[in-house]
Amino acid sequence: MHALLLWLRAEWDRLLGSALIVAGGASLVATYQAVANDKFVAEQLADLASGGLGGMFLVAVGVMLRLQADLHDEWRKLDRIEAALRGEPLPDPAEVLAEARSGSSVARPAARVLEPALATPAELPTLSPPGRRAGVLAAAGLVVSAVVVALGYHRAADTGDVADATTGLGIGVAGLVLAGVVVGLVHLVGRTRLGARKGHLLGGFLRPVPVAAAGESGFVLVAPGLSRFHRDGCPTLSRTTPTRLRRADVDRSLTACQICGAS
Repeated sequence: MHALLLWLRAEWDRLLGSALIVAGGASLVATYQAVANDKFVAEQLADLASGGLGGMFLVAVGVMLRLQADLHDEWRKLDRIEAALRGEPLPDPAEVLAEARSGSSVARPAARVLEPALATPAELPTLSPPGRRAGVLAAAGLVVSAVVVALGYHRAADTGDVADATTGLGIGVAGLVLAGVVVGLVHLVGRTRLGARKGHLLGGFLRPVPVAAAGESGFVLVAPGLSRFHRDGCPTLSRTTPTRLRRADVDRSLTACQICGAS
């Protein structure tokens, strides 16, 4: 039971997003049936302003939650990578979820990029995901867009005039566009923040280190567990114990590193 509750706490956004997408799809199907059976254009427009735009709004919010769930999964993977780099035990899932809900993070040194070979566990950079304030702003934007959609439906439903119904439908479309903008901004901010953390955390391990020469002519470096041979200064050799060999003596199963340009 504890594992189930923990899974529900971790996957609530994905589950809720899926439910909203299904509900939105059902609303669109029902709207199609209603429009097909209505005899008056004004009534058809009112149906579109209610079930049509409402269903699309639910789908948009559901897609946003699904995208956010994917971002949260990537944040948790980076938490595990950071813990491994620091030599710390893997973070407790309940603590990770509590931090995600509060928008806080464990107090650590300020983020700065370090060369992998010089970095110590305490110096590894970190960033926290968008906090509660970002969630509140996104929720406020969606509430405003929902209100605009509702106003459009109210305008279209309370009139038998086609022009007024069309105006109501236009108001609802404006609310739906606003919802789309909010969804796009939320995902853009989350993706940008995630990319920044990846860069701070892993950039030093992926950035080639400029070297003036490859060391002794005809020699390369190999390390246990690695499938490539390297030049001096290659960042992939950090935290390893490389062995210098003549290029001709390197096992033929090893290939050249593409990061440092060994050959």
